[in-house]
Amino acid sequence: MDNRKYTAYCGLYCRDCIPSNQRLFELIEALLRESEDAGLAHYATYKANKIAFLNEFPVAERFLQEVLKLRCSGSGLEGPESELGCMKDCAIRRCVAARDLEGCWQCSLRSTCEPYSSRGLHSTARTALMGAMK
Repeated sequence: MDNRKYTAYCGLYCRDCIPSNQRLFELIEALLRESEDAGLAHYATYKANKIAFLNEFPVAERFLQEVLKLRCSGSGLEGPESELGCMKDCAIRRCVAARDLEGCWQCSLRSTCEPYSSRGLHSTARTALMGAMK
């Protein structure tokens, strides 16, 4: 596996992100299919007068459908496939490209970088990891 492909310019690892968890989305799709095949929406409507929480079935179903929209099969280097994650116009992406670097971990100015720190990326663990990536 090419881990570098899945390491964004800021050092975040795409495969640690929920939108890239393909197994999660496969399970949600399977659950929605099974629910439809079993007629769960009809059952929930039928039983809701006796089992109150079944009134919430449409909300649960919509939640799962909305979560599916978060799916991303790309990487930070390729740009997002969902509306989350790395943006093509990301300030960090532009900065790294302008300095002809692979990522922030190669930059000596990282510890004082506003775009980097404004995203909350200056944690102790991340700082140690970035130092190790050089």
